[in-house]
Formats: sequence, structure tokens, C-alpha cells
Amino acid sequence: MRDDVDVWAMVHAERAALIEGRPLGLTSRYPPTAVVRTLRLQGRTPAAFGGAEELLARVRLVATDADLALGAGPEVNGPVLPLLLAVAGRPVAPGELGGPGVALPAPSA
Repeated sequence: MRDDVDVWAMVHAERAALIEGRPLGLTSRYPPTAVVRTLRLQGRTPAAFGGAEELLARVRLVATDADLALGAGPEVNGPVLPLLLAVAGRPVAPGELGGPGVALPAPSA
């Protein structure tokens, strides 16, 4: 898959599942390397194009389930998929992300 297709597919599928509350109990499983690659793409893409480059100048993302640390500033930690959702401006389930950077407001685009 192309990286931009990965972003769209992962973020929108997970957002829809969260909004619906996973009524069928279905969960998505993405190859961890694909999620890491997609999160790295978001991190180097400006907010004007739907990315998180400016956000990563303010917080440091640290994955708890993959070898990934991006950005600078107070840490936000959690699994890579919720980190991807958060940097894409989508909701994450309560308690999935932690660290002092979670409380920082998102930059306005």
C-alpha cells in the first residue's frame, strides 16, 4: 500500500469503529511496521496537509508496543495505533495514551 492510503485506511476505519463503539466486538489488526511507517509519514507532513509536523515540535511520541519515538517536548506514550489516531486529530479510547504531553492542546491548523 502507498503510505497516504495507509493513513486514510487506518485512521478512518479506526475512527468509525470507535464512534460505533465496536458493536460487533471487531478489532482491527494492522502490521506494526505499517502503523509505524504511517505514523512517521504523519510526523513529517505539515498540518496544512493533514499531518502532525507542527505537533511533533511540541510533544514527543513514544510507542509502548513498537520501536518508535518521534518529536520533542513532553512525552505522550501509548500503542502506535492510538498515537496515529491522536496525531490525525481523531478521538482515542480513554486511557490509551499517557504521559505529561497528553494534556497539551492540539495546535490550530
